[in-house]
Amino acid sequence: MKRTTITILLLVMSTSLLAAPEKRKTEKAEKPVETTTVKGKKPEQMVAIFFDLFRSRGPAQAVDYIYSNNPNIYERQDFLGSMKEKVAKLEEMLGKEHGQVLIRDRQFADTVRVISYLVKYERQPLRFTFVFYKAENRWITLQFFFDDPMDEATMKETRSLSFEPVVQ
Repeated sequence: MKRTTITILLLVMSTSLLAAPEKRKTEKAEKPVETTTVKGKKPEQMVAIFFDLFRSRGPAQAVDYIYSNNPNIYERQDFLGSMKEKVAKLEEMLGKEHGQVLIRDRQFADTVRVISYLVKYERQPLRFTFVFYKAENRWITLQFFFDDPMDEATMKETRSLSFEPVVQ
């Protein structure tokens, strides 16, 4: 009788130990997804979150976020660190940021998407460009960069504009 009780007790304990990892897996699966993760988001959603983070948590957090969907970026930590430093210095160099305006949103064959914004600073505007790539079924950030929008191509385009005289 004592031997049967011990055998049953061991059987119950081993069953509960085997079931415990399953319970842990279930608990992890039920954990709510953060709203600031990139997984499953469309490029325009990622860019909107980037600008929200840029203002609320700072440029370094925004850069971390925009590249968080690209597993290859962590092989290039030097690039990521340099980019965060440059973006962090923008307000110091150009003054306070006053919003952004969409300049261009182009998509090529549901594989590459380029979104450019004019970001308004007190001293001058900058162009923020986001390049996204989708090989299979999810978008990753391929590139993010910023530059002076008043480059030669922009100046050439503004020179070609024709203005009508204002009649009074």
